[in-house]
Amino acid sequence: MIPICWGFAEIYAIHNYKGFNSDHAIHAMMSRDFHFSEDLYYWNQNRLGSFIPMLGALLVSLGFSAMLASVAVQYILLAAILFFLYDLLKNKILGIALGLLLFFPHSSFINQVLIGHPYLAQNFFICLLIWMFFKRERLPKKLLYFLLPLIFGFAVWSSEISLASGIVFALVFFKDIKPALQRKNIIYPIFSFILSFGFIAYAKAFSNKTHNFDTQFIRFGDFWIGIKKMAHFIWETASFTTNKPPNSALFYSLLLFLILLLVFKKKFKFHKLSKFFLWSALASFFLVTLSNWWMVSSYPLRYFAFSYLHLMLALLFLIDSLKIHKWIFYPLIIAISASNAFSGIYLVNNFTLKVPDRASKEEMLEISNMGDFGIIGSYWNSYAIDALSPKIEASPNSGYAVRYKRGVDLVFENDSIMIIRNGYLDSLKDSVQEFNRTLIKIGKNKKIGQLEYAFYQEIKK
Repeated sequence: MIPICWGFAEIYAIHNYKGFNSDHAIHAMMSRDFHFSEDLYYWNQNRLGSFIPMLGALLVSLGFSAMLASVAVQYILLAAILFFLYDLLKNKILGIALGLLLFFPHSSFINQVLIGHPYLAQNFFICLLIWMFFKRERLPKKLLYFLLPLIFGFAVWSSEISLASGIVFALVFFKDIKPALQRKNIIYPIFSFILSFGFIAYAKAFSNKTHNFDTQFIRFGDFWIGIKKMAHFIWETASFTTNKPPNSALFYSLLLFLILLLVFKKKFKFHKLSKFFLWSALASFFLVTLSNWWMVSSYPLRYFAFSYLHLMLALLFLIDSLKIHKWIFYPLIIAISASNAFSGIYLVNNFTLKVPDRASKEEMLEISNMGDFGIIGSYWNSYAIDALSPKIEASPNSGYAVRYKRGVDLVFENDSIMIIRNGYLDSLKDSVQEFNRTLIKIGKNKKIGQLEYAFYQEIKK
């Protein structure tokens, strides 16, 4: 596992990740200034529970920097998920495949291991739920009946897509959890459900909801567009017309795996864990396609990171359930896990992660080392720099993109404010109006890479 952890640190640990952006930065910033009532959801949203910055805030209180705390939380959650699942597998060969799948995601699902997204926390709670259920003999029954709904509630807080996994859990393991519904026991899960979903209601009541979340479900026409986009992606991958060859290799490895499953189907006994992860993958996939936010975000594949990982876990536990000829599948599952990992590494190392008018990681670092000042720019050119520097306070220009509302006044407490034009202004004029304040240019226009900027001062009233 040491090589896996070292490789992860070099590629995906948030302080080293080449594609670091403001979505990731917000979780680090929340760790630095976490307010319990206001910050239970990702800033300016009523979705994506703030479990990661909540843990990060504890580490910041112990003296960690916000970025270092975020990296530590990445490792803590991934290590916990690995422990929960490996403790159920207890097979060294499959454990290697598991480590690769968890720490080195497929190129389309890199967000599986990054902060700023729900998947780390969501997988942590779901895997904790499964592990605790299978180790239930270690706990008093009444405590178990209380904890399982509570953990499920936290999974839903992290991501409402977890509702699909909860329904699957209840269906697959109904006979095992049926005693909790007996009259003498039912008070414990009921109280737990009230507590956990009361917490969610409390969090939503204090969240800053935006208009983008008013519509929960997608319209049929938009749903059909998304399905066609996915079909096109699969065809490109299968026909080798995609510009990511590792994806094609992975596609045919999975196809070969499915053929072998059909050949050896009489040797398999579908373990309940395999059933859970398979149906969880399918149910969560279906729920994402029904979400209006999938359409609002232009149908990204990354929204299926949770479903994809659960599909891979279903395959792992299916192999583990074999009584004989298990070794036949070892080379193939290692090859699938390795090609899966390689696809993500290949993307990070061989494709530019730069986007026009967005600061690259190198440009962010150069600005963050320039001194002590405020920054106003686009969403992508503000928070990411703020998170990297303890001396800089940054905010997007006024509007929907302002997530850290408490931070706006902090920007104006600086003697000078850098305004970054890219993605925000057509030109850097002599005066700029922002947040009902007037800023006057005090220096010449300058450039760092593609970014054009100038320094301004506020005219005090």
